[in-house]
Amino acid sequence: MRRGCGSLTLLVPIVLQACGGGDGPVAPTQMPPPTVTPIVVTITAQVTNNPAAADLRGFQDQGIIEKRNVRVTGEVSVTGGTATVGATVTFTAALDNGIQAFTAEMDALSMRTIAPGTPGTPFTVNIPINSAPGLNASGTVRVDVIGTDERGGMVNVSTELTVTEDNTRLPAGTCVENDTTLCIGPFRIFASQTNNDDRFKVTVDWLDPNGNQGAGIVESRSVTGNSGQFDFPGASGGIVDIFGEGYDVLVRVLNDCGTNNMFSIFMAAGGNIEFTLTVTDTQTNQTREYFNPQGTLPDPFTDTAAFATCP
Repeated sequence: MRRGCGSLTLLVPIVLQACGGGDGPVAPTQMPPPTVTPIVVTITAQVTNNPAAADLRGFQDQGIIEKRNVRVTGEVSVTGGTATVGATVTFTAALDNGIQAFTAEMDALSMRTIAPGTPGTPFTVNIPINSAPGLNASGTVRVDVIGTDERGGMVNVSTELTVTEDNTRLPAGTCVENDTTLCIGPFRIFASQTNNDDRFKVTVDWLDPNGNQGAGIVESRSVTGNSGQFDFPGASGGIVDIFGEGYDVLVRVLNDCGTNNMFSIFMAAGGNIEFTLTVTDTQTNQTREYFNPQGTLPDPFTDTAAFATCP
C-alpha cells in the first residue's frame, strides 16, 4: 500500500501542471453584433407659388367659379436599403365662414422600388380646385409615402405644407406661336369669362398622295383669339380643294366648362389629303390628335369631350 501511495504522490503535481491550474478550456471570443444601417425614406416637397391671376371660367349651378390649382413638386429618396413605396398628395382647403373644407387626393407616385444611392424620384401633382371669387382657397397639403422596405418593415412617412392664396393661382399657358404653331384660347360665351389666350397649342402635319409632306402653315387667327386656319402650301394630288388655297384646316376651341365641364374642339377641312391635327392644353400637357386619312374629305365636327381639364 505504501508503495502505491508513493506513486500517487509523484503523479499529482504532474497532473496539476498539465492542467495549468485552470477550471477548463478557454471560451471563444464574443464578436459584437453586425451594425445594421436603418432604411430611411425621405420626402422633399414644396408648394409652387403661381403668380398669374385667377381667371373666371364660366357659370355653373353654384355660380361663377375661378380656375385654380395647387401645384406640389418634390422627390422621394431612400438611404440604408431598398424600399418599395408609393406617394399621395392631399389638399384640404381652410374653412371659410363655416363652409365645409374642400378636400382632394391625387396619386403622386405609383408604387415603385427605390434603391439607396440613386437620385431622388421626382413627382409633380396639380390638384384642380374650383372656388367662388373671393372665397378663401388657402389650406394645407399633406404628402404621404407608404410601402415596405427590403427587410419587411413598414414605411409610413408624411409631411405637411401650408397652402396660401397665391399658391392656388393657375399659371397662364405657355404656347409660343410661330409659322407652324397656332396658339388660341376657348371662345367666351359670357363677357365675364376670360379668353385664356395662348392656352391651347395647335399644329398640323400633312401628307399628299404624291408623297409630299410638311407642316401646316398658320394662315390666320381670329380676332376673338379662339380659332385659326392652316394652309398646306406645296400639297398636291388631292381630288378636292374647296377653298382652292392648299387644302385649309380650320380649328376652334369652345369653352363648355359651364355645361359639361369640358373644352370642345371644332374642326373643318377644305381638302381630302391626309393630315393629323394635334391640340395640346399647355396648362395640363394633355394632347388630342385628329387623323384624316388620304382621299377623305372630313365633315365638320365638334369633339365635345376633347379636354376634361376645367377649370
